Amino acid sequence: MAITTSNVTLDGLAHSLDDRDRVAAQLVAENNNTFIANTAVQVVNPVSGSASAITVTKATHAGRTTMIPQSAGSGIVHVMPTPVEGVKYHFVYVGGAVANEDISFDLTENGTFEGAITFLDNGGSGLATVYCTKTNNDVIDLKVPNAFDLTFIGKDTSTYYVYGNVTSATTLTCTNG
Repeated sequence: MAITTSNVTLDGLAHSLDDRDRVAAQLVAENNNTFIANTAVQVVNPVSGSASAITVTKATHAGRTTMIPQSAGSGIVHVMPTPVEGVKYHFVYVGGAVANEDISFDLTENGTFEGAITFLDNGGSGLATVYCTKTNNDVIDLKVPNAFDLTFIGKDTSTYYVYGNVTSATTLTCTNG
């Protein structure tokens, strides 16, 4: 049975089919009008992060949640790879507040961060939004975080969209490294 290339009327409305629609309809028609979908749940195991500096890689971290444990102190840098359009990284802090702890995400001049991060101030002044603008923002620095949940999605080959939240008594920064 051949699938039409003209408009199709459904519930009184005319719809045009693109190639994907025609291929899907052809497959259903060729299989006795039976459509079988894969209903299995995709399980993606989280990645155990490191309490020390790491180099984030597409092969290990992309499309997965990286759990960042409590670190040993200041200067913990997560070096991000050059952005790739559509590639997503997700980081969640599972440690506790430690004096002088400093965790940062650094593009090492290989791009910029663009987006808004909700800052939840447990020091008493409520909440705020920290904006990372595309101009010279290649380091996100978290000082003594109690919690964070950050997502990075490649916008193109020079920019990551970033969003999420950080809880701390010290405001995070988006700066040029």
